[in-house]
Amino acid sequence: MADDLASGFQSVDAASDFEMFANCLTLIDSLPFFAECKRESYDLLAAGPGSRLLEVGCGLGDDAATLAKRVAPGGSVVAVDGSQAMVDAARQRHGDIAGLSFENADATQLPYQDATFDGCRIDRVLQHIADPAAAIREMVRVLRPGGVLVAFDNDWETLTIDSADRALTRVLVDVGLAVSTSEAGRKIQQGGVRLSGTKVSDIKHRLLPDDLPVLLQVSRHAVQLVAGG
Repeated sequence: MADDLASGFQSVDAASDFEMFANCLTLIDSLPFFAECKRESYDLLAAGPGSRLLEVGCGLGDDAATLAKRVAPGGSVVAVDGSQAMVDAARQRHGDIAGLSFENADATQLPYQDATFDGCRIDRVLQHIADPAAAIREMVRVLRPGGVLVAFDNDWETLTIDSADRALTRVLVDVGLAVSTSEAGRKIQQGGVRLSGTKVSDIKHRLLPDDLPVLLQVSRHAVQLVAGG
């Protein structure tokens, strides 16, 4: 279903309520946990002035805009998303930033030549792709030799919730499992990338207690959707 918050990110353009997805991204990005992960992912790219970066699954474009500032002057960021509505929203938000462009593109068939970018980044997108390995291979293809690929995602199949309300717990777990590839975070290293000299850093995080109030807002929204409310 296009209007299901968990699985609907695969087909945002078919949804009747785009703002639901936009608001979800904004709410999740307000979590200190995700803000920390984003900062770490930016640092791992090791991008500076003059770098050419690719952001895959850019959503509303906020992360791409941050990266564009890091590669200025002289650098560029190409940000792609499978949803034209997301691309339009990103252009409206950040279209005036020099060196930043937004395009509608399939992560598993990137329209760029080999060895085009110094770095590629994909954040919480692989879980919404039926074949995440294909997306990883494409990003590796468009990376220059020695380039950096940073991928961050969730492993919903290892999610544990300790609550006295078993019914609510089950609903929340089922929401996470509704994405295309619920184990994406665990499978990143199995993305078909077994290249000589490739360095893989496996960085794990835990959810911090301070994030729980906002996370509960996301959870309540998800429960309402699942219940048809």
